[in-house]
Amino acid sequence: MARAVSVYGVHFNARGEVLLVQDVRSHLWGFPGGGVEDGETHDDTLRREFLEETGLRVAGTLRYVAEQTDAKKQRFFYAIDGVAGALLKTGNDSDIEMAAYFSVEHLPLPDSVSGLEEIVLMAQ
Repeated sequence: MARAVSVYGVHFNARGEVLLVQDVRSHLWGFPGGGVEDGETHDDTLRREFLEETGLRVAGTLRYVAEQTDAKKQRFFYAIDGVAGALLKTGNDSDIEMAAYFSVEHLPLPDSVSGLEEIVLMAQ
């Protein structure tokens, strides 16, 4: 059985705050992103998912940060150096409850996905 592959974006605003989204089902905070569809590159997927979940368009380059792999999933994390558009603070009426920027000192821990803090520090 092949692992499910997903990609996530780590974006810091001008104040050094990191953008997180809250899952509508689990209520956990994590990075915007999602599953790679057939024929998509990581870049294509991240740009599509980032826009769908946050309302922001990836306007800068992507920089590889880290990978998490287990028996069922393979997750790739990329730093995003620029975005454009307006943030959908109240979510996307689908899988995201809300999106918000957090200071690194005030991340919503422990109400976040596993490894979030480590990825934030690696992406800085």
